[in-house]
Amino acid sequence: MKLDDTFIGKNVRKFRDEKKMTQARLAEIADLSVPYISYIEAGQRRVSLETLCQIADALDVTVNDFLYDNVR
Repeated sequence: MKLDDTFIGKNVRKFRDEKKMTQARLAEIADLSVPYISYIEAGQRRVSLETLCQIADALDVTVNDFLYDNVR
């Protein structure tokens, strides 16, 4: 099974935008850096399950919301 980092990043951004949250605010809530959030959203960094959970919690969504239709 391979995960598409770009797909996950687009979903992170989609949910962040829906919450009208800045990258800075998401980074603060998830205890991550702003550049790291930017890299994730651009699909330039592979995100660990632990980090994905932190982001999901900060956005009040599930990890499954980021992964749906992503597994190939």
